[in-house]
Amino acid sequence: QQNITQWPIALRKNIKQYLSHLHQQIDISEKQMHWFHPGNMLKIGFSITLHKGKPVKSAAELEKDDEMITRFADGEVQSHVLRVQHSQL
Repeated sequence: QQNITQWPIALRKNIKQYLSHLHQQIDISEKQMHWFHPGNMLKIGFSITLHKGKPVKSAAELEKDDEMITRFADGEVQSHVLRVQHSQL
């Protein structure tokens, strides 16, 4: 009978711990979303290069004379591809 009366207390404690853990995970996720937001990534020195309005993820997506736009935190630059060199990785 003592176990039955203590069960709600233990359950309440476990729920509080679980909710606390979830709040911590949400806080971590919010911080990651803030730091990995494209605008913040640009502020720390990264840039985004676009070709035909889409992000360039590989040199294989580009050819000689393609136009590109590179976005920085404070503006953008338009450029043309002079040559494409593929990595030997």
